[in-house]
Formats: sequence, structure tokens, C-alpha cells
Amino acid sequence: MAGGTNPCATFRDGSDIVLDYCCYVCEQNGIQREAAHYCEQCSKCYCDICVPLHDQIFKMHVLIGREEMQRWPVSRATVDALTQCREHNNETITAFCEDHSALCCIKC
Repeated sequence: MAGGTNPCATFRDGSDIVLDYCCYVCEQNGIQREAAHYCEQCSKCYCDICVPLHDQIFKMHVLIGREEMQRWPVSRATVDALTQCREHNNETITAFCEDHSALCCIKC
């Protein structure tokens, strides 16, 4: 979250599509693919293509599908949306201005 851009924020370069959860394995290989399952034991998300690999290695892990997303952690896309300055897009909110009752970044 801190530092560089989120490699899973856009589906493709130049696209406005935002993925809420990316497959961990695909992301490690430079591919942006939306996750369909979450493993609480691994604390990682997996797409339908990578689930068989996970299941082969971790036979006792239970995956949670999108139908139970309330059990998934908060997505990076959501955290980024909540922590980015609305005035200065690439800046992170770092303070609260009492005079203006507003959250702000270092540039504000």
C-alpha cells in the first residue's frame, strides 16, 4: 500500500477498470487477473486458474469464494481510495486540518 503504484489497480495499461482483488500468483508473474477465492491460512487471493495449484500444495486449506466476501480482508483498491488525497491524486492523506475540517496531504 505504501510506496509505488498498485500493480493490480488497473486491468490493463490505459484501462479505467479497477480490480478490487488480484490473484496473488498472477500478480507475482506480472499478470493482472481478478481473484475469485481467498485463503485465510495463506492470507492471499487466487483466481480460478491458480486455485488448482493452491489446492494441490495446501490440501487442508479452505478457500472462501466471492459469495462470502465479508470474510475477505479489505481490498488494496479500497484502502487506496480511502487514503489518497482527492485534491492531489498521487499523494497519501497524512493530516487533518481542523480549520477546514478536512483530511489533507503534505501538498495541501
